[in-house]
Amino acid sequence: MQRRHEHQVHCLQTELKHAQLAFPLKQEELTRLNKEAATLATELGSVKQALHLEREASRNQAKKVEQLQAVEARAAVLEA
Repeated sequence: MQRRHEHQVHCLQTELKHAQLAFPLKQEELTRLNKEAATLATELGSVKQALHLEREASRNQAKKVEQLQAVEARAAVLEA
């Protein structure tokens, strides 16, 4: 019984040592991932803004095309 208990304690101590060694690495990885997420969030904001501007420009171009088509149609009627 004593040996089994000592073995369990030894196994737990080994697991604890491994966890203590892995913790700084995991913490460093988490810090890196948080920084990467912040960068990606900033990029996403910029891309969303650019997309909004492009959609607005596209709508403006579509309106201009419609206006030009209307002018062209009136000109064709006048020429006829």
